[in-house]
Order: sequence, then C-alpha cells, then structure tokens
Amino acid sequence: MRTVAIRADASYDIGTGHVMRCLALAEGLRNSGSKPIFLSRNLPGNISNKVRESGFQLIELPPPPDSSARLSRRKNSTVADLLGVSWEQDVCDCQAALAGVDVDAYCVDHYALDRRWEEKMGRDRSFMIVLDDLADRPHQCHLLLDANLGRKKEDYVSLVDNGTSLLIGPGYALLRPEFAMWRKRSKERRIDGELNSVVVSMGGADKANVTGRIISAFADMNFGPEFKLTVILGQSSTCVKQVRKMLENLDFQSSLKVNVSDMAATMSENDLAIGGAGSTAWERCCLALPSLLVVMADNQRAGAEALADVGAGILLGYDADFEAEFAAAITKMQIRDNLRLMSTAAASITDGKGVERVCGIIASMNA
Repeated sequence: MRTVAIRADASYDIGTGHVMRCLALAEGLRNSGSKPIFLSRNLPGNISNKVRESGFQLIELPPPPDSSARLSRRKNSTVADLLGVSWEQDVCDCQAALAGVDVDAYCVDHYALDRRWEEKMGRDRSFMIVLDDLADRPHQCHLLLDANLGRKKEDYVSLVDNGTSLLIGPGYALLRPEFAMWRKRSKERRIDGELNSVVVSMGGADKANVTGRIISAFADMNFGPEFKLTVILGQSSTCVKQVRKMLENLDFQSSLKVNVSDMAATMSENDLAIGGAGSTAWERCCLALPSLLVVMADNQRAGAEALADVGAGILLGYDADFEAEFAAAITKMQIRDNLRLMSTAAASITDGKGVERVCGIIASMNA
C-alpha cells in the first residue's frame, strides 16, 4: 500500500477525537512505508495545524456556506449536519482535491458518511477502511474497525458485505505510541493507591465548558494544600481564560496546560483522571489510570457504561445531580483499595498496541 487518503473532520461540534485517532493510524501507516494524505473540511474549531505539524499533508476541503453557525445553536440538527454539506458534495470535493493523485486506499472516520460515500470514492476498487463507533448505518469497505468495549461483530453483520474484515474491541484502539511507552511506568506508580493528584481533560473542544463545572465542584470540596489539580485544554477550546481564572482561586495546587504534546506523560503522573468516554478513555486504560467518565454525547454512553460495568471507571451523569455524584465519586476514590482495583481493571482493557495490530492486518490484506 502506498498513498492512503484519510477523510476525517474536527470542529467545535464534532470534537477532535476522530482526527486524533486517524493521526495515530497515519503514523503507523507512515512507519510501514505508506503516504497518508488527510482530507478535512475547513470547519470552526478544526485542528488542521496539528495534522500539518505532525508532518502530514492535509488538503483542506471548502468550508460550508454557513460554517460560522454552530450546530449546537441550531434546533433539530442531525448527525448528517456535522458534514456541513451533502454527502454528494463531499464526494465531489474529495474527488477534486485528489485529482491527479494515485490513491491506493481510503480511510474514512465520519459519522455523517456511509456506504453511499464509500461506493463513490472506492469505485476504482481502492482498498477502503472505515472507522466507526455507532453500528447504525451500512458500509461498503474491506476493513471496519470499532474499538468500543462491549461491541460485537454481530452488530455489523447486516451493515457490511460478506468478506468484510471486522476489527472489534479496544485491543484495536488507535493510540499514539507514547501511551504504550508510558504504560509500565504508569502502572508502577499506582501501587500506593493514594489520591493526591487529578487530571481533567474533557477533549479538544469542550464546547460546553464542562471543565469549568468540574473545577467549581472541586472548589466546593475540602482538599489540603498538597493536593494538585491539572487541567488540560485543547487548541480548539474557547474557555482558556475562564478556566485559568477559576484555577487561580483554588486553595490547593493547580496548573493549566493547553495543546499538550506530552499527553501520556502528563496523564501518567496523576492518580485519577476525569474525562469523556471517547477515544481518550482508551488512553487512560492503557495507562492503568482510574477514571471518572462524564458522558457528553449519546454515542459515548454505551462505551462508558461498559467501562463502568467492568470496574474501569465511574460513570457520572451530566445533569442537575452532577455535583452530588461528583463529590460521592471523589470520596469513593479516596479509599486506597478502590483506586487500586480500578487501575487493575482499566489496565486489562487495552495495552496500547492497537495501531501495530491494525497496520499489520492492513499490510497482510494488501500483500
């Protein structure tokens, strides 16, 4: 396999997880001798600079006519609206962007695209890879990956053609190599099981500023001056100034990191993480890092519940009872045995070698 065209978007409404996991896969493909090219639409809150800074070519698709309007502010918006244009227009834009490029394979990671897009883009019989989490629409591809815990191959049987290779479960989670590198050290520091430090990372965009509500909840609790809170915000965050001011008013140690380049190291230095239930959940599991899971999107709920069921995290509802649930969860995590047990459960979910496995399978299928 030589040139791989990767179709994924990031925005305030979509978040950054799709592009970030595609970056992890792209790094593995590049190390295997392929040339990944990203196709991303110019949407508010994109992280195209992150892709380019990682050394990959990115072709920016034209912004939609109403790209200044956030979906979160519209009524009756649907998953299809995340694309910004019709799927037909997206095909036209992608084909125009790739004119003259000999594409050997496509990888698509977008909830608004399905079999129709894949048929049009793969009509030259190029190898087609789909990354999905929902199992809610048909696909035409050679390989489909869904890393959700609790997902079964049977969920996709009626949605793909016979012969499609299905890579299911967090063993195939697409994590950057730094997480596997930090796994051993991170596991070793969990032996004591004390809660002295917490890291909060609600994703690259955090459009609802969940981070701010979490900081407020911490402020209402009684921690000694030795306690440390680390907050991580992505480059797409719009609440940096507000969060920084909130942290300055806390009675214990705190720090704010924006657009971090050493995420695995930062996470591994903490005793507990608070975050979403998307791709970052697998990062925390790889590091054996206990978690409080805040579900901000319906598509994350099943995965969060599966993690909670196996003891790898505590699920928090983001509603009127959030503060009470949060305080109860923190109190529970101050018990040593609880932290140790959750760390062990999390570590059993994934070892961080999903990219290596997936790239090996892709190579064997194209041998």
